[in-house]
Amino acid sequence: MGLFRVRGRLSGPSGRAEEVELLVDTGATLLVLPRPLAERLEVTPRRSQPVVIAGGQAQCARAVDVHSGHAILASACASQQSE
Repeated sequence: MGLFRVRGRLSGPSGRAEEVELLVDTGATLLVLPRPLAERLEVTPRRSQPVVIAGGQAQCARAVDVHSGHAILASACASQQSE
């Protein structure tokens, strides 16, 4: 498992898109978006997702499903931290 950064383009359900720098964690099962970015892309959380963060603390994050075409790729939790 490892971490690396890449440039990418994210788009929301309305078609709004942004070029962003992504921190990729090859061992991660969730994608986290900073709340300001999620708001700009008009990504609206639809459910809650239990998560365990660094240090073993359990939390419940607001979440949406991320799609590519018609396939669900992962769950995305809208972070409560600012960008």
